[in-house]
Amino acid sequence: MTVSKILLLRQANPFNAFYSFTDSVIKELDRHGIEWESVEITHPIEESAIEIRKKLTEGIDAVLTFNSDGLHNLTEGGTSIYDKYGVPFYNWIVDNPIDNGAWWSSSCKNFYILCMDRYHLSYIKNNFPHVRDAYFLPLGGLEAEPPMEETFQRAYDVVFSGSLASLNKKIDEINSYPEEQKIFIYDLIDYSIANPEVDINAASEIVLKDLLGYSDLGEESIGFVRISASEANFFLKTYFRAKVLKELVNSKINLHIFGTGSEIIGDGQGCTHYHEAVAFSKTADIFKNSKILLNVMPCFKDGTHDRISSGMLNKNLILTDRSKYLDEFPGEMLYFYDIGRPEGLAEKISEILYNQVKYRDWVERAYEYGKENYSWEKTVEKLIEIISLRNCS
Repeated sequence: MTVSKILLLRQANPFNAFYSFTDSVIKELDRHGIEWESVEITHPIEESAIEIRKKLTEGIDAVLTFNSDGLHNLTEGGTSIYDKYGVPFYNWIVDNPIDNGAWWSSSCKNFYILCMDRYHLSYIKNNFPHVRDAYFLPLGGLEAEPPMEETFQRAYDVVFSGSLASLNKKIDEINSYPEEQKIFIYDLIDYSIANPEVDINAASEIVLKDLLGYSDLGEESIGFVRISASEANFFLKTYFRAKVLKELVNSKINLHIFGTGSEIIGDGQGCTHYHEAVAFSKTADIFKNSKILLNVMPCFKDGTHDRISSGMLNKNLILTDRSKYLDEFPGEMLYFYDIGRPEGLAEKISEILYNQVKYRDWVERAYEYGKENYSWEKTVEKLIEIISLRNCS
């Protein structure tokens, strides 16, 4: 079935990433000659519900949103409005599924998920029977316009784009839970730090069975596990980011950090430069001025992240921790470090910057691979294919 018209839902906040992702999708839909409508979600969502209902009567083939914006169990006569009008709902989850609970018990039955990690596919299919299907679809990358062709004369040696939350604040929040749940969260954090290659959802099962002796918690305890895993995952994302960044801050590497939370890292050797967070749509302009893009995966163990896509398209050398999916990329394209043991990261960066010939070879190879696989043009082509095939079934 040909896709003729898509309804896109998004927050009314041009600063955030989801707004930018939606703009990228719209640009490619225009290129394909596919009509689109959009609704900017206000909170409470009831203020947007009337507009969404009206759009659904106008020949919409699919609804698309990021991280559940516009889902929230909108109903009419006890039935999801998306089901009532026979329009499939595609929820593109760009975080771990347990970090985005709005859809866990959605009343929408004609409901599909797009996600960033292949492990999440099996987790979703095994644990959320109301989801009709799930698809692995990495986000496209942003490419600066105009691009900067010369890669080795850029202003920044190393860039990290991302914010850090307060671990002390998160510890206070964890300590407020009942004792049994608090113990589970801390055991889960300890296990994940010792075994950083294991997804947080798989780690939850291991900790429950092997460490705490539970074999079957029953339906009533599913929320307990998911909320606990989400709390642990939040802690771990900041923990690993801070661990990697502190390794560089305490070196003489020329590091530029764009985001909030600099007080967590400190000044180190005085070679670290802190910048305010910028609108997501402007990150490509930062990347085009950087030689090396430092990536710390958000605890995706079999997936990728849009930072990698954008870094490739802006001819950065990508320095990242591993995932099973990234390990399948062709050789001599990504520089990997060990997230559990980032010691020696500064020496690795110095080695990269010293060998200009090798640097340019890797950057060009990654750029070509990124253009072929991770531009928004290619990503939306895959999205249209998914929706077309689904609508035919």
